[in-house]
Amino acid sequence: MTEFNLLPEDYRKKRSKMLAPLSLVVMLLTIAITVAGLESFLAYKTRKIGYVRIVKRQLEQQEIIADIDRKTERVRRKFKPYLDLVSTHYPWSNLLIGVAGAAGDGVWLTQITGAATDNQCTLNGNARTTEAVFDFIAALKRKEFFKSIRLNSMNTNVLGEVKRIHFEISCLVDKKPI
Repeated sequence: MTEFNLLPEDYRKKRSKMLAPLSLVVMLLTIAITVAGLESFLAYKTRKIGYVRIVKRQLEQQEIIADIDRKTERVRRKFKPYLDLVSTHYPWSNLLIGVAGAAGDGVWLTQITGAATDNQCTLNGNARTTEAVFDFIAALKRKEFFKSIRLNSMNTNVLGEVKRIHFEISCLVDKKPI
């Protein structure tokens, strides 16, 4: 194969000298584009790894939540008879809240007995004065929860130098909330 070059010899030399810096620029641009592509690829992989870690953490948290839900359901099934018993029987917590709200200064209870079948309740306690006992009875009467309040007994006892009034009150209690 024969090659024909119509350009003069000195121009060819000039041209090769001109192309050397140009080819260097092209090579540098190629390297820069390649590096930029590699950086972009590495950034993509880093984001993907981060996303995979987040998804893995979310799956672990979902497994933990599912485990807690299973355990909660087991406990619910185990205590269901007790919860049914509490919800269908006498609301003793309402009684205690009502008594606590009625007891004023100088009154302390020593015993609360009750029968859920007939809603009968007996309150035994001590007071510093008879006025404190009557204030307690008046406070119970103001609460709609207590009906037919009756003072069964009231005795004065002296323990050392301390005088105390022992009392027993009976009443009927309503099942509705206070």
